[in-house]
Amino acid sequence: NITSMAPRVKASGDTVYAASKMALENFSQILNQEVTQFGISVNNIAVSATKTGMLEAVTKGDPNKVLKFIPHRKFVEISELVSIIDFLSNDPSQSIGGQTISLGGVS
Repeated sequence: NITSMAPRVKASGDTVYAASKMALENFSQILNQEVTQFGISVNNIAVSATKTGMLEAVTKGDPNKVLKFIPHRKFVEISELVSIIDFLSNDPSQSIGGQTISLGGVS
């Protein structure tokens, strides 16, 4: 599942968004326990800011103002996200389950 850095940043104004993302993470951890017996693993990727239309809208056209909340001070590239999804979708990751992998330096 794709989640967000929002629950870790704890920024004012993100209450509902952060709570929904944390709920998804907990759901995924419990689901992982339920389906692991069938050889299925469930993980989360918590992504920090990625330059998308949503980021443009939320920041009112100034996406750079969120960089101060990101330890690496850079936006996540879609290719980075795809690489992690690819890894988690293949055999080398079969022992990883119920985890949230943070992408963007926020843990």
